[in-house]
Amino acid sequence: MVLDRPILRHSPAPLALAIVVAACGDGPTPPSGDLFFGQVGEVFVEVTTPLEFGSGTLDQSIRWSSDGSWVLEESVAYEGVTGDANVRPIEGDAETFAGLYALWVEQVNSVAGLDLFVDELDPGLNPACSIDQSTLTLTLRDDVRRESVTWRRCGEGPLETLSTLNSGPDPSAPRVFSAAVGVRNSTVRIEDPDFTSAYTGTIPFATIDRGEVSPAALSTPRVFRDAEAFADFWADHAGGPVPAVDFDTEQVFVAAVGTRDEAGTTVEIRRVLPVQSGTFIEAVELVPGDFCSPAGVRRTPFHIVVAPHVPEPIRFSDVQVQRIPCG
Repeated sequence: MVLDRPILRHSPAPLALAIVVAACGDGPTPPSGDLFFGQVGEVFVEVTTPLEFGSGTLDQSIRWSSDGSWVLEESVAYEGVTGDANVRPIEGDAETFAGLYALWVEQVNSVAGLDLFVDELDPGLNPACSIDQSTLTLTLRDDVRRESVTWRRCGEGPLETLSTLNSGPDPSAPRVFSAAVGVRNSTVRIEDPDFTSAYTGTIPFATIDRGEVSPAALSTPRVFRDAEAFADFWADHAGGPVPAVDFDTEQVFVAAVGTRDEAGTTVEIRRVLPVQSGTFIEAVELVPGDFCSPAGVRRTPFHIVVAPHVPEPIRFSDVQVQRIPCG
């Protein structure tokens, strides 16, 4: 599907104000009774890190349920449009993670210095983080009480280096960051102690088009630096209106791997990396498991993105192949 590029000029919708939803009453029920708040429920941690002086973002989130299941999601965007996204589900034993979740909930409910339910930590605070700060949003949902509470604070990210250092704007903000670090360390760090983002070091980029078939006979990567060459290519590739690209400040990159016989095979640009000798573009080919589709299905997968100008020369990586489940 072709993206209408003018939407790149629209800012993404701001994160909602910190919310409290209750089945009854006026606010979240503080820890009481036999169950801590969130003991049956889930926690959702989202870290949004600005890239390239605010023109893009790295968005990372962990959703962790009291049954132990969790998933890590990451995406990179430019001018509000996603360039690539990556999902990493649980790989370990759910029972182990359920136990770790119970310990985490107990800490944020009852341990001095870590407790989130204190008067000085206002869920209604909605700070405007500066262009060099990450925004942390932490939501704890309680399924028994049918309530949830969200805290939003500013600090230093991304997720893999998240800490309480320089968090704010209020003195109690380190509590929120400490809770988020606990979620990270009890999920992805357990699976991978050396966890880093799939998008570490990238500049932001946005998808213009992505698919399995192109009439332009795409077989090798391409770079477009001017409007005329890109318009000629677009006429062959898709026809119709040419996506808006400001070639004074932007460039277009096309990842392609030639003809493939397996339906569902796709290619994606994962990172655009400035390096000492120019720019390195990392591409990944996603291939379904063996015999997922009938033989003889011919495809030419591609991924077309726009990004700010990068240093020359521009080189594409050898394509990494990743196996994905059928369907």
